[in-house]
Amino acid sequence: PSVGALNQILGVRIEWLTYPSLALPAVAFVAIWQNVGYISLFFQAGLSRIPGSIYEAARIDGANAGQQLWFMTIPLLRPTTFFLAVTQVVASFQVFDMVFALTGGGPQHRTEVIASLIYHEAFEASRLGRASAVAVILFVLLVVITVIQQRWFSRRITYDMS
Repeated sequence: PSVGALNQILGVRIEWLTYPSLALPAVAFVAIWQNVGYISLFFQAGLSRIPGSIYEAARIDGANAGQQLWFMTIPLLRPTTFFLAVTQVVASFQVFDMVFALTGGGPQHRTEVIASLIYHEAFEASRLGRASAVAVILFVLLVVITVIQQRWFSRRITYDMS
């Protein structure tokens, strides 16, 4: 569609989803916009779990705001960051509905993702074996990524001050 808020602001009529060079950034923008609230909600919940007494003790010890952010807040948000990293990576590999609804994988297959490739191979090209193989590869890839992320974020965080 060439009508929209961005086209009104820019004063142009660009069909974002039909140009091969613009389709993928447009779909990525929609995906990011869709997930900003979800991610913000989890980080807000993670921040609310950090006791204020930790920051008070840091202020008494002379830590400035930057030091509190870098050495306290970011490390204490590791569990939240791990959860979001795993769920968002898994979700990014499984995205199908948005790509299918916005572009159908086109133009020129520029927005095709693994899930839409599986759909195309299984239901449009009737290559069920190939679709199954791609699905198994996707599963193995997601398991490997999850294990790597688990090891990366493996340190335990405790808020106990006693």
